[in-house]
Amino acid sequence: MTSSAALAVPAEACRVASVRTWASTRMVTWGIAVDVQNAALLVIGELAANAVRHGRSELSVLLSLDTTVLQIEVADSGAPRSPVVPRLELDEDEHGWGLGIVETLSDDVTTTRGEAGWRTWARLRLDECPACLRPRPHVPAQRRR
Repeated sequence: MTSSAALAVPAEACRVASVRTWASTRMVTWGIAVDVQNAALLVIGELAANAVRHGRSELSVLLSLDTTVLQIEVADSGAPRSPVVPRLELDEDEHGWGLGIVETLSDDVTTTRGEAGWRTWARLRLDECPACLRPRPHVPAQRRR
């Protein structure tokens, strides 16, 4: 069974939190494990922030769920905006990590550029979410008496 949900909002920084809240509600409704939800919300937040910072005037998010994969699609579209003015003092430690975070948390990431704007897909396997795997607890070997 496949479920999907879509949201479109103006590409404004103040909308990123509401996009995450919307996505969280969908994932809770679908019964997705909390660890996967947390990873997905980080991915959605990073991709939405990139669309706001570098994209066009509209932001859309599509979540698709099948039995083993949650697919997140974030796209920007609409009218081109004025080029982003580069910051004079970018702290390398605080900026530029977004897609690296997305790639670490996702099993697969694809980004394409078309006439309408950028589109990124991130896929998280429900049974093997990289960020959700916990080390197995260490069980000491039993001593023989």
